[in-house]
Amino acid sequence: MKIVSVAEMRSLETSAIARGIAGYRLMDQAARGAAEIVNAYAAHRRVVILAGKGNNGGDAIALARYL
Repeated sequence: MKIVSVAEMRSLETSAIARGIAGYRLMDQAARGAAEIVNAYAAHRRVVILAGKGNNGGDAIALARYL
């Protein structure tokens, strides 16, 4: 796994969308990956998800759907 800065992530997302990958698909893939990590470390435990406004809120809701 590579850790990227906020600016790098924005650039990667913009590039992916320009190549025809829908934004909702990126969000869904991120949520699925996050759910796998949460399940690996907190399986069978309660998880609290805080959802704000904007895209991060959408990410949180998508994550909750997978969990």
